[in-house]
Amino acid sequence: MANSLEILTLGGLIIRQNGRTVTELTSRKALALLVYLAHNTKKPHAREVLAELFWEERSQGRSLANLRVVLTDLRKYFDDELAITRRDVGINPQLDLFVDSVALDAQLDDLLKIQSANATLTRPVANKLTAALDLYQGDFLDGFYVRDSHAFEAWASRRRERLRLRVIGALDSLVDYYLKRGPTMYSFGIDTASRLLTLDPLHEDTHRKKMLLLALIGLRGEALSQFERCRQLLNDELGVQPTQETTELYKKIQTGDIEPPHEEHDETIPLQPMINRAANANSRRNATAAEVPPPAPKRAEEMIPVEEDIVCDHCGHRNPAGALICDNCDEALVDSERKGDTTKNLGAAVTTGRYFADSSGIVLHLRDDDESLHISIPDEGDVIVGRASPESDNRPHIDLSAYGAAEHGVSRSHASLKRSGNSLVVTDLNSTNGTLLNGQKLHPGEVRILRDGDTLQFGNLKTHIYFQ
Repeated sequence: MANSLEILTLGGLIIRQNGRTVTELTSRKALALLVYLAHNTKKPHAREVLAELFWEERSQGRSLANLRVVLTDLRKYFDDELAITRRDVGINPQLDLFVDSVALDAQLDDLLKIQSANATLTRPVANKLTAALDLYQGDFLDGFYVRDSHAFEAWASRRRERLRLRVIGALDSLVDYYLKRGPTMYSFGIDTASRLLTLDPLHEDTHRKKMLLLALIGLRGEALSQFERCRQLLNDELGVQPTQETTELYKKIQTGDIEPPHEEHDETIPLQPMINRAANANSRRNATAAEVPPPAPKRAEEMIPVEEDIVCDHCGHRNPAGALICDNCDEALVDSERKGDTTKNLGAAVTTGRYFADSSGIVLHLRDDDESLHISIPDEGDVIVGRASPESDNRPHIDLSAYGAAEHGVSRSHASLKRSGNSLVVTDLNSTNGTLLNGQKLHPGEVRILRDGDTLQFGNLKTHIYFQ
């Protein structure tokens, strides 16, 4: 009988081998390597790639030696589950493998396919969605951290944020479903809205729906208290007040002047885009304090069509609409219909500069533009920005040591630059003091498109970037 391996990554990390929880393996890098391999099973991984993933600040010889030690540790417990050769490492294709985050992604993908086919959120689909969301017991690898493995942490961070947004979008779809199903479903809607708000307390649209649901089941006081919680959160965290739509609902609940939404049958309720809904729900975080009335409902001919899959320029893999990073190769994605529009792609701040396109390199201006570095950007591979370390032979491609890097809080491997399609992108490598693009701080592992003339700050060291 084939061995079974269960890896639970949502809410922490639990590994079960043939039904038994594995507690003997304590090396964090060994555990992280097993998790990474279990999420990337399509092909084995070259030893050099894995060594760079976990020991990027070491020389290649030292990194490969460290990898051999970790693999020896893994083989003590998972020899049959792994496929290890002198050149590469992977998961045994005969293994009965279950990974909760992979299963959740796959089930949400199925629902996105239903949506893209213009299907509807019927009771069976809603039940399937509810079952899928039961897998989400918390953030991806919550509380699990691997020291000095910036590339792995960047990969985990991207996956964590993407799953979180997908779950928020799916929960939002379910709240709408229950709201339009009549009194027997209102309590389910309240529970679902409460769960969504634990993930995103500033999701004002959900606060409003929960207010309505509470009022509809006769809990008027709870509905009014929900408004106060919403108002306090928005004021404390964003410095804004609730929208006019939320305030008007509050007044209607006060006077008892509310009506239930029109009940719709299963076949008439569309399944909303699960990723884009989550992204749109966060738009209030960047809003100004000025509030405007909500726009009038759009006519059918004005509605935005459902977005199609985004095909990765690097490997050809089809990714769901709204994805920022390729699920297959981890390259930055640029929608073919939106290339050049950073506000709809990777979130780069809007500037007036041109895109990288056919440029061969960059000029990095430092110290109030009094000094500059001329840097060639290769067609493939990362260009690491950081500072040299006397303890390591592995120097960054762009060494800022001579420009006060240590005093300005620049990490040894601070950020990376690379070509992605027609663009040049920057990624923060989990640096200690952060990377800022035009004054906006990047999250670890976040990919942003650069444009000519952008201000790029590593820690407290400010630079200006120009294409050549």
